[in-house]
Amino acid sequence: ESVKRILILKFELGLFETLYPQKARLNKIGSRENYQKALQTAKESIVLLKNEGNLLPFGNEIRNVLVAGIGSNSKKMLNGAWTLEWLGAEENRQPGNTKTILNALKATMPGKKFDWVDSVGYDNAKPFIESMKQFGMWQQKAKTADALILAIGEQPYSEFKGNMSDLKLSPMQEQMLGFASSTGKPVVIILLEGRPRILPDIRNARQAILFAGHPGTAGGEALAQIIAGQYNPSGKLCFTYPKSVGHFTPYYHKKSEKYEFAYPFGHGLHFGNVRYESLFTTDTLVPVSGQINLKVKIRNEANMEVNESV
Repeated sequence: ESVKRILILKFELGLFETLYPQKARLNKIGSRENYQKALQTAKESIVLLKNEGNLLPFGNEIRNVLVAGIGSNSKKMLNGAWTLEWLGAEENRQPGNTKTILNALKATMPGKKFDWVDSVGYDNAKPFIESMKQFGMWQQKAKTADALILAIGEQPYSEFKGNMSDLKLSPMQEQMLGFASSTGKPVVIILLEGRPRILPDIRNARQAILFAGHPGTAGGEALAQIIAGQYNPSGKLCFTYPKSVGHFTPYYHKKSEKYEFAYPFGHGLHFGNVRYESLFTTDTLVPVSGQINLKVKIRNEANMEVNESV
């Protein structure tokens, strides 16, 4: 039965008449049209988890920004695994039109200064003494910056190469987050990861967190447009983001079992509020062989348009 369904689909698509892709279609790879689709997809998928004090989008008071973290100037971190190679191709083999987060920020907000310190937050990327020297340089620059952007998470992985026994961030990245919080500066955290990595308990008066996953070729530009306020984030979590190692979510919601999460399934903020009101339902129970009708009014209270998944 399964093979039959596959063969029928192949016949309907004409794959047995045209065995190979048309060479002319190769020109569509990397086209501007497809890049725009990748950009829109990335913008709609990024989730604003937290935005304390309305830190995002950046206002005029933020002019000098210090960018750091393992994903801050990396194309590989944006595109993830299975891009050109099993574990993701090296930086010099990534698509040429891909902007890293750092380069996209500079291009999107030319009126602001974006400084960057190389290799901060990496584990075992350089000799220990050199890594500490870079970390110390980042700490000094952080004291004079108006805001900090940390692009953290994990390098692309695939299959058994991604096996691990601890979902915590690497020690160096946790140390970065701890120091960034202690400065009292506004901190924007960008999560580039293929699964939810546990965030340490960091407290900062103005803090924003963006979950990007591996947003693809146009991911750096999408993130920059959101930070600049050119796009109102609309993504929602398709999973529950854990608060601690060993977290589990009983989706049957048994009230006697207590659990804590960092962010629940379906969570996702906008710039400004979306209000639900005037809920109407034709019944309070769904009949076994029937349906109920629901109506609700949605009001956009922000000063910019927004997409809302109900």
